Amino acid sequence: MPTMTIMRGLPGSGKSFLAKKIAGENNASIYSADDWFVRNGRYVFKKDQLGIAHARCQQHVRISCQQGVNVVVDNTNTSWNEISVYVDIAKEFGYNIQIAVPDWTPHLFIDGKWNVHFLSGRNTHGVPDSVLDIMAANYDYDVDSKIANEIGVK
Repeated sequence: MPTMTIMRGLPGSGKSFLAKKIAGENNASIYSADDWFVRNGRYVFKKDQLGIAHARCQQHVRISCQQGVNVVVDNTNTSWNEISVYVDIAKEFGYNIQIAVPDWTPHLFIDGKWNVHFLSGRNTHGVPDSVLDIMAANYDYDVDSKIANEIGVK
């Protein structure tokens, strides 16, 4: 059975590094909304295109799942709304679902919550601390049980 690995984590946490490792170990294709913003080898974020970027990522994931390809979704996936789209695609095509959160250093978390102070300045896209704070405050830590509920695991 093919596998969909859904990356989760704040910018600068090492998601893309871990996604590449997982993809290499599982012969998987990686898809990210960030790919939409890369032009001529440069990352140029445009907030007004974020919805298009995510729709395009979802489209690529769906096409790969139709073909039975292992996939890694390399987005922040901080909320159930973001993740549930991919869970639905995985269910539709009979995929195993794995969640992967970087844990390469204990400094990523304080008392089980994202350590924004540590992540500050680490992300390659220049996400401001104020946005990291919002993302950390809104991060859904209960995704595993929601996925289990969604796919019928007791």
